[in-house]
Amino acid sequence: MLSKDEIKSSFLQQELTHEVLLNYIVDLKYEIELLKNKKTIQSKKVETNTEVCPQNPKMNFYEFNKNYLYPKIKHYLEIVFENDLFTGIKYLFENNMFENMPIYNSNGRITSFHIFENDTWTKLSTERLNKYIEQIIEEFMFVFNAEWIQVNQEKLLVDESYQEKYLKYMEKFVGNNSNHQEKIISQLKPFLAKLLKS
Repeated sequence: MLSKDEIKSSFLQQELTHEVLLNYIVDLKYEIELLKNKKTIQSKKVETNTEVCPQNPKMNFYEFNKNYLYPKIKHYLEIVFENDLFTGIKYLFENNMFENMPIYNSNGRITSFHIFENDTWTKLSTERLNKYIEQIIEEFMFVFNAEWIQVNQEKLLVDESYQEKYLKYMEKFVGNNSNHQEKIISQLKPFLAKLLKS
């Protein structure tokens, strides 16, 4: 890097006309703008690469699902019956949010989920997120079986209206095409990313 005296002597070697001075000022202004822009880009990178994890929750991710979320699924069967499985899962999460949950999303993107397990925050891979949503879908199916099919088993054998209800409700869970589950997963990921954004 040149010292101030060296820069001054290099300028004095040329005739300092208005044109030469204007060129120096324009060059200097351009360099300043480049440096400002470079500094802004670097500071943005630092901000986005530094994720601040929430404080540790009172329960881990496994306990949250097993002891808190899954037992509440039975209260959302009617929503599935009246709407669809996606809506039931959506309401399950919306109505059971609390401060300092063991799952959060750092920036609203579907690739930025974190869960609290083994006393630390862990980033959730896309594959593991998909498996988690599949597990929620399975839990809804188990609850549907235990709370509605098993309870109404005798009526299903003799009452045609219950047989029709069963077919209608079953379609809400399994859909009418082979990619029903993938569709629910693709709908839930952005919904949860937004809902769980810290």
